Amino acid sequence: GIKAGAMAIFEEKYAEKVRMVTIGNFSKELCGGIHVYKTGEIGLFKIISETSIAAGMRRIEAVTGEFALQYIQETEGVLDEILISLNASRSDIIQHLEKMKDSLKSAEKEIKILRQKLAALRFKKKPDNVINLQGIKVLAEKIEGLNINELRELADNQKQKLGSGIVVLGSVINNKVILIATVTKDLTDRISADEIIKKIAPVVGGGGGGRLDFAQAGGSKTDKLDEALKESKAFVKKILSSSA
Repeated sequence: GIKAGAMAIFEEKYAEKVRMVTIGNFSKELCGGIHVYKTGEIGLFKIISETSIAAGMRRIEAVTGEFALQYIQETEGVLDEILISLNASRSDIIQHLEKMKDSLKSAEKEIKILRQKLAALRFKKKPDNVINLQGIKVLAEKIEGLNINELRELADNQKQKLGSGIVVLGSVINNKVILIATVTKDLTDRISADEIIKKIAPVVGGGGGGRLDFAQAGGSKTDKLDEALKESKAFVKKILSSSA
């Protein structure tokens, strides 16, 4: 069979005599299990998945005959439910979905801006939230209602507002503590964001790190967030005192 040009899959075990299946001039295969005598018996053939199972080898899964018809009918039913839900026709469903996607992106952008404004408003309402340690401005605060990217942006924005200083923000996102530390570049020779994070991350049962001017950590002990922020102030004061 192989001499005749048939393909063999080497993981398969073949007996001394093996049936070779030929499909016209298109394919020759060593039989790994065949259930029809003619391809016409298969009828409707619908591929439902195609995946990689090894280097250079892929698995194709399909349904045939009545099962293929049932699969298509079920798919049609799901599509009809989607069309009813969207109040759309088949001809304009893609356009309809594109409009929904654009609308969702716009809403998400607006929500992000509003969340950031609310977070920034909190700082304006608390003029005493920036403390002075060894002549350096330090902000260490717990923030609620932002996702991790927004928390990073807020930390960077607050650092820029300080001009020269240190910002440490903490939040609970998806039942996990997130800590972010930023240090203006003029102070990184005295204290780094990386060492601040590595000091306080264990308090919340986590770890992390980063650069001299930016670092981040995650932890599981959500009830220890306030303690971690308090520890950040004590650590910053200690390091600045020793480097003064």
